[in-house]
Amino acid sequence: MRIAFVAILLRTAVCAYRAATQSIVHDEAFTFSSFIAGSWRDLYFHYNANNHVLYSIAAKLSLVAFGDSEFTLRLPSVVAGFFMMVGVWLVLNTVESRLVRWIAFSAIGLHPLLLDFSVAARGYGMALAFLTLALWAAIERRTVLTGILCGFAISANLTTAFFAAGIIATYFAVSKGGLAQRLRVAIEISLPAAMITSAICWSVFTNPDRNLFYAGLNDWRDSMGNVVWSSISGSSRHGLFASPTIAISIAFGLIPIFLVFFIVCAYRAWRDENLGALLPIGCFGFACAAWSAAHLSIGIPFPIDRTGLGFMLMFPLAWAASAGLFRVRALHCVTVAIALAFVAQFATQFHVTYFVPWLYDRSTKQIALLIQAQTIESPADSISIGATWIHQPALEYYRTHQHLSAWKPVERRDPSVIQGQNLLVLNAQDPNFHSARTILFADPLAGVVLARGER
Repeated sequence: MRIAFVAILLRTAVCAYRAATQSIVHDEAFTFSSFIAGSWRDLYFHYNANNHVLYSIAAKLSLVAFGDSEFTLRLPSVVAGFFMMVGVWLVLNTVESRLVRWIAFSAIGLHPLLLDFSVAARGYGMALAFLTLALWAAIERRTVLTGILCGFAISANLTTAFFAAGIIATYFAVSKGGLAQRLRVAIEISLPAAMITSAICWSVFTNPDRNLFYAGLNDWRDSMGNVVWSSISGSSRHGLFASPTIAISIAFGLIPIFLVFFIVCAYRAWRDENLGALLPIGCFGFACAAWSAAHLSIGIPFPIDRTGLGFMLMFPLAWAASAGLFRVRALHCVTVAIALAFVAQFATQFHVTYFVPWLYDRSTKQIALLIQAQTIESPADSISIGATWIHQPALEYYRTHQHLSAWKPVERRDPSVIQGQNLLVLNAQDPNFHSARTILFADPLAGVVLARGER
């Protein structure tokens, strides 16, 4: 445990560094300006998919306690990342094989998106921290605590509800006794989870809009491909196998084989009443089924990158639980070798400069400081900036937080307005991108330029 604790501390230190140095990105800035920076009433009573309610509350408390900065806005995610890894280790302690345990621990700790959301000021990382602790509490058969932790997980991000339901369903399936006894146990988990979620996310249930998850896809095949691709391609480096062709092979060749592997091992765990092994497998499997049912019944989109984080976390936990049960030596060695290859791939994707879903905002902070240096002597409200809409929230964040009085408010326009602007911040996806003539700064990886306007 000491080595694991040191590894968790090192990972947390990396996340803290990233939280202090990386540029604010679109969704962080939008959530800040729309909910966190306003009144408590706005935060609690106004729901939007960008408002991960429990995280917004924690971030607002962090800003009140420690001041307003990128780091304090992200501090709840950094803390959550620490507890997520603690929870992961506690869950993996049920696995007999030390090698399997460390492979799964390393894969989760190095996974590019799981690292990103142990930093970004969004509720996903906090939700996963509570989810892993809920999984551990369920393994320990502490039903009320499991329900409380599930409630907090769902309140941090609603996508976690599928996995919380998976914990409850698996617990119900493996519990001893008749139907009445099983229902009582399920209620012991469900009731506190429902009460906490309702109290924190009251505005969700009064919102008539069912489109609660804006980011998603309507085809499960596209979703699988995206989740796999987001996992193996976390940086501009290809590493061992970051290619679309290999991503498709993994999604539709390797993963179905592993699903069969999980089903066989889940049956063995159920037969042996091995709750520690069955819970991660059952939680993963039930979440897959529940998400598909939600898509068919009420149109919830299938996950895409960040909304698929729960699967990225639960898959290695399910693999570890299954590998710990499997006794056929040759096949066991094959699964271990494949898992080690993924750990190696994740290691090649390590970086500390941007978030994968918001690569385009990698240099926005640097751009804001460059504009500040160039306009420091300009009169108030004299500098107009034409920007691609995806950069507008982050630019506005820096305009207000750096007290850049020379800037006029950066307006959200799609398409961007370039005529009559002093400066342009344009992304490669902008139809007006090639209108930039005098380039002052360029980040080819992020696809963004800072240019002088043509007045």
